[in-house]
Amino acid sequence: MRRFYLIYILLLFSACGSDHGNEVHGGNLTVYFTNTEDQEMAENIARFWKDNDLLTGEKQDLKLVKEGDWYELNIIAKNPKEVAQMSFTERKVLLDLQKSLHDYLKNDHVQIVLSDANFEPLYNINQ
Repeated sequence: MRRFYLIYILLLFSACGSDHGNEVHGGNLTVYFTNTEDQEMAENIARFWKDNDLLTGEKQDLKLVKEGDWYELNIIAKNPKEVAQMSFTERKVLLDLQKSLHDYLKNDHVQIVLSDANFEPLYNINQ
């Protein structure tokens, strides 16, 4: 059931088409990053997405942004107005996804942030 919620939530997140810096591609997934030093982290996030069957078959764009000692992983919300109405279960699934990402990357300084199509933050699941 948890896998169903995760796939459902990921289908709510969609793609954008503008240039947002450097890119790592993997099928329909693009991970953007602004600092060239973060390419390995972006590649590892793309691998995590693939290894955990998070590719939905639709175009997905993520953006990795370094903020001091922390990284923000921005995921575009397909329906930004619905982000504020996410259920507790959906929020829990995103927290579980973040925990799995921490374990995979061996780095717990990555926060998932839901964003609009321009990667403007809408909701940080940690706040």
